[in-house]
Amino acid sequence: MRRITPAKKSRFVQMLENAIEAEGGSQKAFAEKHDIGQQTLNTWIVSGRVPTKQFHQRLRDVLKITQDQLDELLAEVENRRAAAYEASVAQEPPNGRIAGGKMPENRDNSVPVLGRAVGGELGEYEFNGEALDWVMRPPSLAGVGDAYAVFVDGESMVPRYRPGETVWVHPHRPARKGDDVVVQLHRLDDSHEPPYGYIKEFVGWTSNKLILQQHNPSKKIEFDRESVKSVDTIVFAERV
Repeated sequence: MRRITPAKKSRFVQMLENAIEAEGGSQKAFAEKHDIGQQTLNTWIVSGRVPTKQFHQRLRDVLKITQDQLDELLAEVENRRAAAYEASVAQEPPNGRIAGGKMPENRDNSVPVLGRAVGGELGEYEFNGEALDWVMRPPSLAGVGDAYAVFVDGESMVPRYRPGETVWVHPHRPARKGDDVVVQLHRLDDSHEPPYGYIKEFVGWTSNKLILQQHNPSKKIEFDRESVKSVDTIVFAERV
């Protein structure tokens, strides 16, 4: 499964991690203090994403640098991410193809595999709408035209799901407490980026939050309701 996260840390990430360490080492506390958002901070550090302009003033203050210096750091981040993406494209077949480069003859008997693995502690995926592969359609998804599957990547849901397994998703079945789901989220800090998401256990909703459970390490995860694009129920899983 393709990853586009650069292998080594950029100077920006190194400086950011040093700033976090200088303030006690907690990403959560750092994000709250500087009004950044822990998930946003995590995408900068783990996924190599480029901060949008709305965060530039805060980053200049935190890192004690000028805008020109910040622009130079972020240009390096962008160049490294682009290079990592080009390398990943060269190593793998195009999205939307199955083994041998052929599309399935009968789409009624198959569903697309969506969600390009990004990684990180939470097991992030990017949902850009492109099919990574096509897999068989289980009976539980017969007639569900927009059903899809996701390749499990990372160990955030071990022992429930392990890397290499496939989960099949029903996008219209309401999630109940204890159901496993694929949650897709809007990037509120950058509307031009595709949605991202995670495989997690559904706990429930509050008035303004979505509550999920991660298994490894075990912890509750919250997302603002306004950032949630969809909560899609997993109905079948198998190692294929």
